[in-house]
Amino acid sequence: MESGKQQTPRETVKSLSTPQILLPKGTILMDTLNQRWVLLEEFGKGGHGVLYYAHREEGNKQKPYVVKVEPKSNGPLFCEIHFYIRVLKNNDESDVTKSRRAFKCRHSLKYLGVPSFVAHGVHKTTSVDYRFLVIPYYPGGDLQHNIDQNKTLLRETVGRIAISLLYSLQFIHEAGYTHGDIKATNILLSENNEKVYLADYGLVHRFRSQDRQRPVYKEDPKNKHNGTREYMSRDAHKGVVTPMPRGDLENLGYCLVHWLCGRLPWFPGMKKPEAIYTKKVCFFANLVQQLDSCFSPKVTPSEILHYFQYVASLEYDQDPDYNKCRKLFLTALGEKTDTGPLFCATTSGQVDLAPPAEIAGVLRGAVVASTKGVEKKGVQELNVKR
Repeated sequence: MESGKQQTPRETVKSLSTPQILLPKGTILMDTLNQRWVLLEEFGKGGHGVLYYAHREEGNKQKPYVVKVEPKSNGPLFCEIHFYIRVLKNNDESDVTKSRRAFKCRHSLKYLGVPSFVAHGVHKTTSVDYRFLVIPYYPGGDLQHNIDQNKTLLRETVGRIAISLLYSLQFIHEAGYTHGDIKATNILLSENNEKVYLADYGLVHRFRSQDRQRPVYKEDPKNKHNGTREYMSRDAHKGVVTPMPRGDLENLGYCLVHWLCGRLPWFPGMKKPEAIYTKKVCFFANLVQQLDSCFSPKVTPSEILHYFQYVASLEYDQDPDYNKCRKLFLTALGEKTDTGPLFCATTSGQVDLAPPAEIAGVLRGAVVASTKGVEKKGVQELNVKR
């Protein structure tokens, strides 16, 4: 489906101004386990910090990592680091790794699209202290780069990405967290574009405590519009104190529409968060009409309409049926499950997605398997003080 080059929402509302971080190439960072990391080139800046390539001072210098650096006084990286430690730490003996392994086994997955935690620490200079996080390097870059380069994503492409991301979201939701900022720049691709990873947990929020009590719906004006305005959920616009999984599913839905047709009813064009929120309320009140307007002159994909109808039916504290959502996209894919790299040129000059073998073969059986009756093991609460 051709849409021309998409405009890219890259700002987050309420994001801090990008600090000036002066760490030259060759700077040595020491993590909490006294491992030393050598910074290479800076390759990206976000609303909160700076990204560098890096490698271990000792060991394989050809194997790069990514180091995310922010001033220690910033909050987002602090939250992200402790989310990684609690949920994504990669240690064969840790409960976190066992939980990830159990999830993959339960759903017959060969990979789960969330990055692994590598290391973290604090780097002190004469002027300012920096907090840093080390994660694996993903050679495929982010999804937005592929969208910018290829200008369009086909229906099959978006469906397969949606299936992978729904597994990623289910995993972090079952651990008691919401993501809060799903967008193409936060989705990373592996080498040869064979796997999709949901990254950037700076706006992660813990919604389930150790006693697993359900949160009470409450709004706080100070929390309003926190996230990327084009894709954030209506709950995020309203400043709901405890974001819930339904917000992430709504966030994902907006991304899917944008990737498919290159526009949303409020984007491009609208900048004021209140006006965008009003448009989203109208969007859910008239789903068929609004989606048809987005996809015109073509027809709205049935899985997109049914996905939004399901999201609209979710109560604030209701656990989503991820299996049902994945099945919508898998059914729409039909037999288009060839293996190969994610992005490959077609004869029309568009870009198609050939799914990884995990999605092509295994997911067809995994998606239809019921998850009812499976006990969800909560993660232990860690009392971490900044």
